[in-house]
Amino acid sequence: MGWLTTSIINDADVIEMMSKAIKAAGHFEEAETFKRRMNKFLGSKEGMVKCLARFMKIPDESVVMRYFDVHSQSFKDVKVTAKY
Repeated sequence: MGWLTTSIINDADVIEMMSKAIKAAGHFEEAETFKRRMNKFLGSKEGMVKCLARFMKIPDESVVMRYFDVHSQSFKDVKVTAKY
């Protein structure tokens, strides 16, 4: 998940350090694939949640988005299906 932040970090030394750590752990390709997929949904919280759930193979029944209505001061839970 930390590799996602390289899209907004402009410090080459930090990016290189993160890259080396992820490669050493053997997860660079997976992290890069995940980052590319998530970046497609930057404008949509629901899209990002769906992408995360699908990539991490989280069962649909476990994925819920919680919205807060500032006017009524109440929460609303909405089930999210990982399909696009």
